[in-house]
Amino acid sequence: MKTSWNYKEFFKVNNKVGQNEKLDFAMYFASSWLIYVISAIVILWGYFKFNGSVTFWFMFLALGISIFFGLIASFTISLFWSQKRPIAVLKDIKQLIIPFQTWKSFPSDHTLISFLFALMPLYFGASFFFVLALFLLSAVVGYGRVYVGVHYPYDIFGGFLLALIISPLSFFLTLILVF
Repeated sequence: MKTSWNYKEFFKVNNKVGQNEKLDFAMYFASSWLIYVISAIVILWGYFKFNGSVTFWFMFLALGISIFFGLIASFTISLFWSQKRPIAVLKDIKQLIIPFQTWKSFPSDHTLISFLFALMPLYFGASFFFVLALFLLSAVVGYGRVYVGVHYPYDIFGGFLLALIISPLSFFLTLILVF
């Protein structure tokens, strides 16, 4: 068995599966559906904050551009830094979700997109506490992806770092395109 920090931490989290039915359900929800809740919160926040004005549509465009380039960057990274999902590499893991594919694990696209949505309100004057809440929800998405057995901790960290890079670049690219 592999003994790197990444694998040890993966098993610390993943070995909790099956011990608490409510936690299993919460982590299943977090890893599969919380990303949609975060995106709805951000889009509704922007819509009501800017009353559906041009600023809202600018934010919406910036989000779309960040997701587009984020997923392209994620796919490109995975071609050069290939890491298979835990199910394809490790034995004795517990899975609550069966992924569509097993060839790509790094970086986590769910984590990437969650943090892109959490970061974008920063550029549009969101309060510290609102952004902090979005960051915490995004971190739960990442933790849930490890818990349910489809990602390693490094994958989550990679998705987070990629969001930190892509988000400001996408915002400024949107500024350049629009103005």
